[in-house]
Amino acid sequence: MNSPPGKINRRQTLAAFAGASVAALSPARAADRSPEGLAPPRIGASQVATASGAYYACALQVRVDAVNRDTSTESARARMRASIARIEQQLRGAKSWIGADLKLVVLPEYILTSFPSRESIPEWLDKAVLTIDGPEYTALAALAQRNAVFLAGSSYEADPKFPGIFFQCAWVIDPTGKTVLRYRRLISTFVPSPVDVWDAYLDAYGIDGVFPVARTDIGNLAAIASEEILYPEIARCHAVRGAELFLHSSSEAYTATMTPKRIGRLARAVENLTWVVSANTAGIDNIDISID
Repeated sequence: MNSPPGKINRRQTLAAFAGASVAALSPARAADRSPEGLAPPRIGASQVATASGAYYACALQVRVDAVNRDTSTESARARMRASIARIEQQLRGAKSWIGADLKLVVLPEYILTSFPSRESIPEWLDKAVLTIDGPEYTALAALAQRNAVFLAGSSYEADPKFPGIFFQCAWVIDPTGKTVLRYRRLISTFVPSPVDVWDAYLDAYGIDGVFPVARTDIGNLAAIASEEILYPEIARCHAVRGAELFLHSSSEAYTATMTPKRIGRLARAVENLTWVVSANTAGIDNIDISID
């Protein structure tokens, strides 16, 4: 059905958005086709093109070494340090295969700790929760800096503005070691969420702090946490703020079938004309649940 004169229908609107995106990306795509453009990836990476240029992104699938069985804070923190060292070794291996054009590395969900099972909120706060600018974040920042990559991942994080609770936080650290994005998961069943302290959270950070978008040299980055990829509204709130890439740290069982999360990744990319870089765990060690 034709629209009345002077008005455009939804199909025409989407076509206009798509055309604008193609126009914005055309310089990057032209550069990529040129002899001086990026060489083809050797293994394990996908090429991303934004208005900022073309580069390679890697979803680094690594195993999670859980802290649940650790009986002291000291042993849990030592396990996290060992995990960071192992991640750097594997990241360097990936970069040696892909090359210097690897600019973005996304890690799986709760990469340093796994998830709380029987632990109370105070127990998990003491044993497994990171503090802003604490030693674990400092080590991750140094890792990103040494390897000249944007590093994205997920952890449980305490905020001094909200004592006694923690959030599941998706973060991005740039190649200078600066944390350029912190997104706290909104839809959460087992751990606190900004929704639980909504008025105070808005007073502290505003709506742009609820749906942050980092404007960087490799494009406008936003994070979507795990099952939140199933909710179109989360992605849309990031997209209307300018997000070009959704960074999705996840932990899910492998299957050859079309899982809800896989459908969600495809749908969110198509709906918002964005890229999705999603990293899944390669397994979780040292928990009382048979995962593999």
